[in-house]
Amino acid sequence: MSADDLDLIYNAYVADEKLKHGTKYERLAAIAFKALSRDDTVIHDLRLRGPGKRTKHQIDVTIERRGERRLRLIIECRHLFPQSKRPKIDLDAVRSFASVVRDLQPDQGLMLTTVGYTEPAATYAEDEGIALGILRPFHDEDWDERVQKVIVRAELSAPSDLHITSWLVKDDAERERVKPLLEAQERKEWRSWAGANYFYDENEEEADSYYDVFDPIYRRLQKHLEPGINEGVEEFDRVRRVLLGDIMVGVRGFEWEIELEDFAHEFVIEIGDRVAKLLLQTLDGQLDFVIFDRDLMEFEVATDGEIVRR
Repeated sequence: MSADDLDLIYNAYVADEKLKHGTKYERLAAIAFKALSRDDTVIHDLRLRGPGKRTKHQIDVTIERRGERRLRLIIECRHLFPQSKRPKIDLDAVRSFASVVRDLQPDQGLMLTTVGYTEPAATYAEDEGIALGILRPFHDEDWDERVQKVIVRAELSAPSDLHITSWLVKDDAERERVKPLLEAQERKEWRSWAGANYFYDENEEEADSYYDVFDPIYRRLQKHLEPGINEGVEEFDRVRRVLLGDIMVGVRGFEWEIELEDFAHEFVIEIGDRVAKLLLQTLDGQLDFVIFDRDLMEFEVATDGEIVRR
């Protein structure tokens, strides 16, 4: 991995900072593990001392999981360039980390690098129970053994429009006043509302639109709908005037109906290399994880080193 690869990923998705390449690699590793285990506490650059020990060790990434028993994972990050004189992590590096693991006695020790490990280093790590992993940029060919599409099947619901099935006349006197007038004119259907319809003021001038009044009510009702036909009654905060045919009527509310229809929907999410930025793998096959741009952008490094959501 070249310096440009690392800088571009870190600067574009984490922070544009002047840091050593190794520090950026450590922070990318910390964010990757936070994305993998979001409920765990992940800290970059922590100094720890083992039980009964006086010497403190600098740990690149520390992961703590709290539950019935606190679990701790420590990670050593070694950023190497492919063109360097030491193209793989050697036995001495693994042996040095193994001494730290023995002092601190974590539940798991893990080494990460960009390029790989020599055979003696891998053998020694296996003997000492240390996991070895690779964290590097994601390449096009990495999709060859991975699914490039995710098919999602979901049960969705779609509400109908808000239908007004009847108006609630403001009082008995108003009902007696308008009843013969409405019966005398041609019966009409008043079941739907739109922005072109208005309530009227006392001077019979257009006031609030139906849309302005009904839209917030409709949005609120949607939160409590059940599949099928939903019915109910709503009362206004004050008496309003509506025009039914040629008759102006004072109303205090309305009866409504909304149908909630369930249906199954299937859609495909394309996962392309344009969003896959890093690949995290362990040599023993226990971990194989793709870190996307959205994962890197979701988190940041706090002043105390903890990886937190932005």
